[in-house]
Amino acid sequence: MSRILAVYRAKEFSPCNELKDKAILDKVLERLAAKMPELEIQRLEEDDFCSQASFADVVAVVGMERRFKTLMKLEQAKVLAFNAARGILNTATSREMTLSKLQQASVKVPPFWAYDPEEDEMFQCEPHLQELLPGWVKATRHDGRKQGDVVFVGTPLEADSEVIRLAAENVQDIVLTSHIRGDLLKVYAVADGRGEVRFLKWFYPQETGYSKFGEESANDELHHFPFDPEKIKRLAGKISTTLELQIFGADLIIGQDGELTVIDVNDWPSYSICQDEAAEAIARTLLADFETR
Repeated sequence: MSRILAVYRAKEFSPCNELKDKAILDKVLERLAAKMPELEIQRLEEDDFCSQASFADVVAVVGMERRFKTLMKLEQAKVLAFNAARGILNTATSREMTLSKLQQASVKVPPFWAYDPEEDEMFQCEPHLQELLPGWVKATRHDGRKQGDVVFVGTPLEADSEVIRLAAENVQDIVLTSHIRGDLLKVYAVADGRGEVRFLKWFYPQETGYSKFGEESANDELHHFPFDPEKIKRLAGKISTTLELQIFGADLIIGQDGELTVIDVNDWPSYSICQDEAAEAIARTLLADFETR
């Protein structure tokens, strides 16, 4: 019998969100099982996935994996995967890479600076870096997300202090992004293998109380600036093709003029406000991709 491997996200990558992350994958698998009863669905933790000896009877991997060794195993297996290893690598392993790829694709992102241990740059000494402030110091760790990995800073001293703190913890991927004025909007999306958006939902976290670590409290007061929904759909498609992601979320800032700035992208979010809708869309999209690949 052919198998689908379902990989649950390791706990260290689901801080404050473990149950929600598990729930969305469970709901997707329930729908896949109903639509494809002829396939065996094998549920795995990341460590179990890495011990797989053969992928000969595996038709697809559906999972929320994040560990580098897991992604390398998935890449080497050369099986259909949602999300693909390349998309997760583009998104979850380096904020600098994510921002750079989007910028190169003409997607508007905040002005940003990336930490380089070989460069002796400090915000207190570099006027061109001070122009980025106020801003957000953001870290990406290979061992999971922690409190204090995203911090708002207003002065050069605060920026230097946060960068030094993270560097002392041996965090390699550290960026500072300028604070963009406007409304914070969270977007959930599902796209097919061609980048066509099949599901789209957005919400204002300030209206729902959504927060992992309370970072949203430093965002601007909500004004409900008008924006064009079609632009968000087109932007989601561009994010999908640029980062090679199909199941993802994005944080946007809506400017007073309706301009959209992407400040963050997440591979396979929890879809916390719309899990049933999203699970159905993910299952339908995956099935359609099975038939066309």
